[in-house]
Amino acid sequence: MRPDSREKTANTKKTHTSTLWERTRSHFSALSQLLLFEVLDDLNYMALASEDFSKCSLAEVVSLVVENRAWNKELRLSAKVLVSSRLAKQISADEYATARRFANENEAECKRRGIILLNEIRIRG
Repeated sequence: MRPDSREKTANTKKTHTSTLWERTRSHFSALSQLLLFEVLDDLNYMALASEDFSKCSLAEVVSLVVENRAWNKELRLSAKVLVSSRLAKQISADEYATARRFANENEAECKRRGIILLNEIRIRG
């Protein structure tokens, strides 16, 4: 193989790798933005949920507990994806910090709602 062709092959590989990296990075940047919007949407949904359970039946309260547990599971899964993305350097430290801050707020809200719901069940039980 001639030196010129080796150099062209190396340049082609570098270009292909950098193009692939840019597509992957933009994909994960979009993924992190999607996760962030999903987290914000969950936070807004749970914040709008009523805190007055006196009008709810026990079955409805239990249903809310099940929903809260499902939300908690989604939050844990999102946290794992977020950490994995950061460890693989697919997202920047700033993106990670922002998403983690929102995730921590959601986790706190989820825990708070779970405590309130379980207390409501204890009161009725």
